[in-house]
Amino acid sequence: MPTATGNQAVAAAIGAGPSALASASITTSEQLVKALRVPQPPANSVRKIDIALDAWQSDSFFVPKKAELLSQWVLEHLCSSLRSSSTSAQAPSTPNKGKNKAKQQQHQQAQTVVVELDLKAWQLLSSIVTAQISPESGLSEAAKQSWLSHLANTQPVLTLAGSFARQLSQAASLDEKEALLTAASVPLERLLPPATSRTAATNIEAAADSIHAWLDFFGKTRTALEQQKGYAILQSILSTFTTALQYGSNAKRNHQHFCNSAIPSLLKALHKLGSHDIDAKAESTQSSALLDAVQQIAAESLFTEDVQRTLLQAGRQAQVTRTVSWKESKITTSGVVSQLSGFLQDQQLTQAALSSLATLTDLLYSKLGRSDALNSIASSSNTSSGSVRESQLSLVRKTMLSQWYFPLVPHLVSSASIQAHQVDRATARKELLQGIERHSLYVIGCDEVQEWHSLFSTLFDTICHELRLIVTDATPAAQGEKADHFACLTSLWRLEKSVIEDNLTSIFALVAVQPVSKPALWLAEELPAPTLAALDFFRAVAAIDVRFRTIPSLVETVLRSIPLATELTAKVDNDATATSLFTSQTFLAELAKLCRDSVTAMQVADLVHRLTSLAQRLDTILQSDTTPRASKKPRTSSPTKANQAQAEGATALIAQLQIAAQVLQSVNLAPTFRARSIAAAEELHNVLVLPCIDACLSSTRTAETYGVAAAALRVRQALLSEKWRYDPSEPVKLDGSLPTESLPCLEEAFNERAESLLELLSLGATGEKEVRPALCQLQFQIVQSLLQRAERDTFLEVKESRYCRLIAEDAGVIRDLLRELPSASSASAWNGCPSRVQNRGELLQILWMAIVTRWASLFEAVAATQTMEGLASTVVATAEPSVRNDDAQSCMRYITTTALRNASFLELPKWRKHIVAAVLQEVASQQSLERRLAATVPLCITPSEWVSKAARASVAKALLALDGEIVAARQNGAAIAANVSMEQWVELRSLIARVLEEYATETDVSDENLFAALQAFWGAQRSDPGESKQQQSWERASLAAIHSALRVLLGRSKHSSATLQRLSDVAEMLRQEAAAESIADKTRVSFKMRAAQEMLATLTTSGAAAQQDDAAASTTNVKAVLDVSSAELNTAGDVARALDVALYHLREVRLLVGGSGGDGAGPLELTQVLSRQVVRSLCILFGRANILAAAHGEVGEGQKILRSAADVALELVRCIDASGASNSSSVLAASLAYSALIASLPGLQEQRRVADGLQRFVSRLSTEQYDEALSKLLVALRSTASASIAVDAVDANEAAARDGDEAALVSTVGLVLGSAPEGTSKVARAHLSTWLAIVTSSNALTSGGRIKLRSMVACTSALEQLCSNHAMLLRSQDMGAVLQLFSSIAGPSMLDEPSQTLVEMQPSARDSVRTKVLDAMLSTLSSLMRLRQDLVLSFLPQLGLLLARLCTLFRRLRRHPQTARIEASGLQRRQLRRDLPIWLDPVLVTPLNASLHARALSRLLSNLVVKNVSLKNRSSSTTSHQHTVGAKAESLARPFSKHASYVLVAYLRSLTAPNAVVPAEVRAELEVGMMTLCEIMGVHQRDAAMVGLLDSAGKVLLKRMWGEYEKQRYKGQ
Repeated sequence: MPTATGNQAVAAAIGAGPSALASASITTSEQLVKALRVPQPPANSVRKIDIALDAWQSDSFFVPKKAELLSQWVLEHLCSSLRSSSTSAQAPSTPNKGKNKAKQQQHQQAQTVVVELDLKAWQLLSSIVTAQISPESGLSEAAKQSWLSHLANTQPVLTLAGSFARQLSQAASLDEKEALLTAASVPLERLLPPATSRTAATNIEAAADSIHAWLDFFGKTRTALEQQKGYAILQSILSTFTTALQYGSNAKRNHQHFCNSAIPSLLKALHKLGSHDIDAKAESTQSSALLDAVQQIAAESLFTEDVQRTLLQAGRQAQVTRTVSWKESKITTSGVVSQLSGFLQDQQLTQAALSSLATLTDLLYSKLGRSDALNSIASSSNTSSGSVRESQLSLVRKTMLSQWYFPLVPHLVSSASIQAHQVDRATARKELLQGIERHSLYVIGCDEVQEWHSLFSTLFDTICHELRLIVTDATPAAQGEKADHFACLTSLWRLEKSVIEDNLTSIFALVAVQPVSKPALWLAEELPAPTLAALDFFRAVAAIDVRFRTIPSLVETVLRSIPLATELTAKVDNDATATSLFTSQTFLAELAKLCRDSVTAMQVADLVHRLTSLAQRLDTILQSDTTPRASKKPRTSSPTKANQAQAEGATALIAQLQIAAQVLQSVNLAPTFRARSIAAAEELHNVLVLPCIDACLSSTRTAETYGVAAAALRVRQALLSEKWRYDPSEPVKLDGSLPTESLPCLEEAFNERAESLLELLSLGATGEKEVRPALCQLQFQIVQSLLQRAERDTFLEVKESRYCRLIAEDAGVIRDLLRELPSASSASAWNGCPSRVQNRGELLQILWMAIVTRWASLFEAVAATQTMEGLASTVVATAEPSVRNDDAQSCMRYITTTALRNASFLELPKWRKHIVAAVLQEVASQQSLERRLAATVPLCITPSEWVSKAARASVAKALLALDGEIVAARQNGAAIAANVSMEQWVELRSLIARVLEEYATETDVSDENLFAALQAFWGAQRSDPGESKQQQSWERASLAAIHSALRVLLGRSKHSSATLQRLSDVAEMLRQEAAAESIADKTRVSFKMRAAQEMLATLTTSGAAAQQDDAAASTTNVKAVLDVSSAELNTAGDVARALDVALYHLREVRLLVGGSGGDGAGPLELTQVLSRQVVRSLCILFGRANILAAAHGEVGEGQKILRSAADVALELVRCIDASGASNSSSVLAASLAYSALIASLPGLQEQRRVADGLQRFVSRLSTEQYDEALSKLLVALRSTASASIAVDAVDANEAAARDGDEAALVSTVGLVLGSAPEGTSKVARAHLSTWLAIVTSSNALTSGGRIKLRSMVACTSALEQLCSNHAMLLRSQDMGAVLQLFSSIAGPSMLDEPSQTLVEMQPSARDSVRTKVLDAMLSTLSSLMRLRQDLVLSFLPQLGLLLARLCTLFRRLRRHPQTARIEASGLQRRQLRRDLPIWLDPVLVTPLNASLHARALSRLLSNLVVKNVSLKNRSSSTTSHQHTVGAKAESLARPFSKHASYVLVAYLRSLTAPNAVVPAEVRAELEVGMMTLCEIMGVHQRDAAMVGLLDSAGKVLLKRMWGEYEKQRYKGQ
């Protein structure tokens, strides 16, 4: 009979108005049956479906077997068009003339309405089916299945499902599409399995047609809901369709039917689902499951056993001719491959076919590998493989090559006739090559190696051709295609590098031109997708060179590719090489690591000799520059081409020199081969570096020679590094002289050219003409060389050299550059690339970075006082924040602030002295307040200890004076105050709060100054509505400054009573002003109110002021706290303000009642109000805060809300503590309040200060009070734990609330147990046993499918804290309860479906529960084994069983290596779900990992052999007399040896489980603990496990593990 639940889905379909039964004058069941069965429409134009809906919904309208009658009728109604279409198809040409004309007209009208898309009909059928199979129906499961089977047999449901999908696909503009799918999915999911089972057994084509229709449906873009409901319907067909294929010739007939009509739909569905990108994880999982279903259809319908046998036989008969003719002769095939080749030529299906190739390849390989005919065909083949399986795999590889890849090759290569779909072909090639690599289809040395080589060569030629056409194309479409091409090249290199080796230089040229962008100095380089793919190709090539120690050849290949890359980019961008991959910092760092790690000392000389060949490039440039032009040339001939060639050659040489410098700086020199390396370096300097510099110093200077000379100087600097200059193996000279320098020719040649270089450095200083970028780069390298030489002279104590004088004297080119540094902020911003200095301003920026980082110590030692003062002024000026974030000022600020955070820079005393002096000078100047405030930025960045003690008092006085001027200007409304940045003012207040106590002295900062500063700190502050965050920051900084000033004055008041009296007067006056503001506006908390509260709290804490007792004021503040929950709490800002108001008023309550003690009824009443009404109000507020914190995530606003809520919770606990004496009632109230608050906002548990506040409160109780409080808490916990959370009892929100309440109480009781006062151990032990009994017997898993996960987490976490900090509280029975609890938590779920609680949780929450539960259990066991061995010894069997169980939790379902999709059947999922705990569901929860969980378990097993002394023995030994011998440290190894074999056997069985896998990285971590078990076990236990506990696979694994253990075991001398 219909129920209210069943009718709820169709209530909306009826709508308002009179009843359809009344309109049709139907009052009896006979009239209803007649109205539904007769062909004429009912009276009053009422639709039959409306009558049926009204009859089903009406409880008063009695119809015998109403569900059977209406369900059969509505199903017949939905299938009416199927019968009419079949009838018309059988007799299309025999119309009845003059007979039944009314019936014919009615039939024609019905044709215009699509019956399959009747929403009301589907809703009625869904409601009836739901009511019949629901638990309220009262039918048994067998009766329900019988009813469904009978209903499905009455009509062609399978054909109806297909027709429904077709009509739904054709109705493109249907508004009710999702509603139709939702309503139709419920009955079809139940009716299709029996219908398919009956129909497919005799008519497999009908099932194939229905599947074909749904493939057409999924061939278009669908929403997530459409995918979900459509997948449910399709899966209900497939559940019995695959079984039906095993009967008779069904598989063959289905294959023929699919090949005739359904392959295009299958390809479109695979393409659309494979390329569908959904952001949400749940929707992505649904799409993945749908794709798996379509792949299953493809595998079962296309690659049947007959097809597999045909392909294997053709592959076996293919002859190995060692020529390309085999490929050409085997292209003509038949069957599925030929049809697929035809679809690849169809322009409408080419994209779908190309996209599906990789999926079909994986399916075919999987089918061939498991084919029944593989064994018989492979045994008759003439392969020369060893074992049977190797022979089978060889046949599969040969078949895939000859019958699959070769027929498809013509459609994947470039040709003149195929120009479209290049992007799709590139993607298909990439996926096919990755499939060959993933399945190991190509084996080096196989019989078909020449054919594979032919295939790879063909693909390589096509890839290179298409890549060269688009290598410089920056359009979005070309980016993905280039990335696919480079991925193909990477796969080809891994498969057969000989295909690419001969063209590696040209390929590297294509790699080199890929762009790399660096937007700003403080941002990392950005590598687009093609660049990343190109870099992956280089890494693949380098991996082979690293293995064979041929990095010098790799470097040479890279250098040879640079000129080719320059030619490619010359037509696009002349400066593109400067931003290409091979000159980027990312590539250079990777190349440097390769040279440092993989270039041997013997190869260094050869590598340097190869770099010398770059001199030929310079000769070519110089010859083209000095070649005389002919006197008579045609007018059409122009020197443009020659100049362009010279520019390209110079650009290539510059890039090569940059790479050479990086290589020289990275290689390592060995004393044995040092002489050869030094000789090669000297030759490189003379042959390459000096000619490059001399070309620039000649009379004809060009931009090209400037750039080449700059790069050459960079190479010279690399040769001047310490590894090249000094020999570390040279013995120390006894006469005290310095070690011998290598490469003296570098310094001599530099001395000869110093004057010319200084002349070049002076160019462009006047600014008369624009400076070329190449000259700026050269000038920077000249400065670097000069400073490097000055550093060398300083080290040799030759400070009077000409290079040192350039820095020491207040004149010269270096000094001129330093004077220009402040003007660098007005130029364009330098992006941080060393080889891209565009103008003079960027030159000054990079020079400034070099000075404050690399050469700061040199200027510290040599620079003159005037120079240091100028540099210090530059530091102060450039530290000022910029309005924009991408200008030169931002660049200079980033450089300066980075230096001020560098410890090595801060340790330089001269820099510190001059910077502090510059700051003081700037602050005391007559400039604007904005400029003076910006000058304090260096002090805000540096630590307070950085300022010298001599200058600290002056700094404090200057900061207070500046703050006072700002306050005065704002109070007077001066115009200059409007320009003061609020952020900088906040930084100033924070700086004052940080340094005032340490800097303020009585001589420089008097009491008058401090009192004036106090009044300035709470001075009037105008807050704009849009500056709420800045206002809050300003108030926090100001309160911190007030607190610091108060502490200074309180310290001085110890020697001056007048100061103390004045402090009290100021505080009282401020409190009166704050009270007036509070009366004026009770909805907000002004800053003056906060300041008054801060002053009163500070004075009260220090004892300078007595606590007040004002009952009326306390009542007013409590009422204000109660009102916060009634305010608007729509945004995070509203919640933050409400928390702020609550915190202020609670603090006021604590300050007012703190001195009243616990006498009288007033404090008791206040405690009750705080623990009831206030807690209720705060719970509402915290609940809203929990929602908003979860919405904002774990950072940002969410963390701010949590911190504010923690402050409120801690203040509430303090208020309850202060409102009465430390008795059991107060502690109980505080504990229950804490429990309620963390239940409303679980994130409070992470804020430890709240728990610490409650623990301090509990620790002051007496024994009786502590006993009473714990007893009442346990009573509350017992009543809460007995509540049920079954699905049929409560909804999801109520279940989560009950679980949260129990978890909060469990955590609270654990916290109180861990806070036992001194002398209450016996009481705590008794209550601990009760607590464990409650949590062990708690209704953790109900029959309704829900589990109390939060309670589980709370219990394990509380046990972890107790066992870590209070292990002596546990007794023997407690140890058994703990092991029993952990065994139930880690036990098997025995469920076929996931728990409803897990389904309702977010994925991140499920993973968090997994980590917390396992970590807590492992930590608890580790603490017990370490601290309470006396208890563990009595429960070693239970401990062994628990450890064995924990070793089996690392099983997981097999997943795809790339997409991470689960590749397991439904049976395998159910079996593993039953074996694993509920909280470790193999489908919904991320499996346990190696680095965290497996390593923790191994560490726990290793504790078995660690020697410890139990806490019980320690306490007894410390109180013993002299004759008592101290306890001896022992381990659990010997007593646990009898049980270790069970743990090892459980681990080995988990490795051989048929329905799961354990990854290699997890096994590697777990084997560390298994080695410990092998050490504990004896030979007898090992033999017993080998004989009776393991199967053959387990025995092999045990032998291998034991052999590894024997290798590692220590065997003595």
